[in-house]
Amino acid sequence: MTFNDNARINPGRVSRRGRNTGIAVGDDRIQQSTQVQVTPETWTHGSGEKRQQWFTTGLNGGPGACNTFEVANP
Repeated sequence: MTFNDNARINPGRVSRRGRNTGIAVGDDRIQQSTQVQVTPETWTHGSGEKRQQWFTTGLNGGPGACNTFEVANP
């Protein structure tokens, strides 16, 4: 069974909330709200855009799709 096969989960709703959360907790957004400038070289968890991308990858492909060390094009 994959994540999307679970009848109690609405993938559209999960996806929308997950993407919004990814943006909100991205290092770029956090730095933007707490510092004068955004400095990507200090990020530890990635931009909101990348977090959103990996959330969608996992939602659509399952945990095996999220191996960031082995994917050809993240």
